[in-house]
Amino acid sequence: MDNIARANKIAFVLAIALCAADAAGASVMRQSSLPPSGFADTETATNVVFSFAEEIARDFSLVLSLDSSPSNCVEVSFGRDADGNGQLAPSEAGLAIGWDCGHWFIVGTNRSARIEASPANGATRKALSMVMCLDSSAGVKQLSIRESGSAEVFPELVAARPGWLFDRSWNLARLVVRGVDPARERAVAVLCGAGTVVRLR
Repeated sequence: MDNIARANKIAFVLAIALCAADAAGASVMRQSSLPPSGFADTETATNVVFSFAEEIARDFSLVLSLDSSPSNCVEVSFGRDADGNGQLAPSEAGLAIGWDCGHWFIVGTNRSARIEASPANGATRKALSMVMCLDSSAGVKQLSIRESGSAEVFPELVAARPGWLFDRSWNLARLVVRGVDPARERAVAVLCGAGTVVRLR
């Protein structure tokens, strides 16, 4: 690992640590395990309620880690529970990000603008990290998306920073897992300054 990559990794770990410290006094929204699947494709999902409403928060980060395989699909999505049923439907999701049978993907509002990227290496255990710096109106002024803390992923999205990447009205997170092989998935989202931590695994 070169000095620049090492510095980026250290900076990212430090940012997550600071976010966790800011949120230490707040309750943590956590789902410790997924329910058993009742479907032929092994799909299982869990939803966690949270709040991103604090206007003082300026940094949002997400880390998704998993064991990848050609059969695995792991997706974490965020949105607003418009019908109040406690489950985030695809039409309610503002952002979905994950791994789908050999590729990373990001999907925008209402499942439009799907973008895919190949993994940086052949390692089985993978982690995708996304860090956003927000302005006063919750627009994304800076964005970094990296695999395993080093290789940049989705450079076209980083350059464009579309408005659907973040919304303070989101109040529900959903983790969906499918596939024959165990994924050992874990997702952690932190909104710095708002005391909000969302953990799904």
